[in-house]
Amino acid sequence: MSVRLKQQVDALTQTLRARIDQSPRLRSWFHIILGIALVGLVAGLGCWIYPDSGYGDQIIVIDPGHGGRDPGAISCLGYHEKDLNLKVAGQIAALLKQKGMHVILTRDDDRYVPLHKRADIANRSHASLLLSLHANASPNFRARGYSIHVAPSASKASMRLGQNIDQHLSQTSIRSRGVQQDPFTVLTQTHCPAILVEIGFISNPTEAALLQKAKTQKQIAHTIVRAISQSI
Repeated sequence: MSVRLKQQVDALTQTLRARIDQSPRLRSWFHIILGIALVGLVAGLGCWIYPDSGYGDQIIVIDPGHGGRDPGAISCLGYHEKDLNLKVAGQIAALLKQKGMHVILTRDDDRYVPLHKRADIANRSHASLLLSLHANASPNFRARGYSIHVAPSASKASMRLGQNIDQHLSQTSIRSRGVQQDPFTVLTQTHCPAILVEIGFISNPTEAALLQKAKTQKQIAHTIVRAISQSI
């Protein structure tokens, strides 16, 4: 800014201040306009710093299977399915929140929640989808792989999400057992698209050790979140 221009701006500022001081009405209007300008500035900065992700209206219910007095399957290495479910579910919830989605956990600690209440949580919250997380087990210790489950009368949205999760999880070191249809309560009693994922067999020594690793749990969480993000 040139010296001459600065002098002109200073003179104009002084004149404006003098007129505002002489007129209470003008001073009130000035404060109102200044307030509106500041609100606009803050809102503009907020949009720049926190851009709209497009997921703000999405309500995702994450259901860590079992809990409390119901340990679920017990792995061949001694840990409980309920604890594994909660760890991975917590990571998925955190990643979804980072994307701007509203996330509800049917449980966030080691407590028992009846199956029908898990479905009720999704229905009462008008969820966009429900993801129930489990780990599998079998008397046959050779059984392995993850599987995706939908209701027998699954909607197109549920099937599409299930297939998308299947495709993404196939990129991990755990093999796919495909998308299957089963009448599980959390799938049949919910009004929104619902998916149940068995992330692997903890009765299989190799898979149980793999799923116990933080690296594997993180990989599964990130993979499932990518699939959800692309499906809603």
